Amino acid sequence: MLMSVLLFAVGLVLLIKGGDWFVDGATGIAKRFNLPDIVVGATVVSIGTTLPEVMVSTTGALQGSGAMAYGNAIGSIICNTALIAAISIVCNPGPVNVKSMKTPAIFFFLSAALYCVASYLILHLSINIGMVIGLCPVIGIPLPFFSYGGSALWGFTILLFILLRIDASRKERRD
Repeated sequence: MLMSVLLFAVGLVLLIKGGDWFVDGATGIAKRFNLPDIVVGATVVSIGTTLPEVMVSTTGALQGSGAMAYGNAIGSIICNTALIAAISIVCNPGPVNVKSMKTPAIFFFLSAALYCVASYLILHLSINIGMVIGLCPVIGIPLPFFSYGGSALWGFTILLFILLRIDASRKERRD
């Protein structure tokens, strides 16, 4: 028991000190290349904070729990983003500069869209390869992007885009 507590304390101290070094290094990179701190925070530091979840997901996948690994990765990203936004708003409420939030919001939505497209394409590619080599049963006509509910995904994606565009145009009219 004493050894576990001692190892936990040492790990905690190393984690805190490593985090300090990491943030200092990221700030140094930003200053060296004349990058805004927000760009480094949105890329380099976010990768560093996601690495523990990556290790848990990798361990889960290697032990045969692929669904747990996938859920852990996506859930931790959503939770981290929501917690950071909520804590920031609670600690320092105030006016929001729309111009400074535009770039991170664009990066966030573009990366989410890229992730969705990549996941979708990889899913259909693996299903079609599985049907060709006989691992997946062939149900109906195996059409890429339309078999296994793909047409519903395309429809919901288009509907989401339309609704987001309507919401943005309403906000532009109010301003």
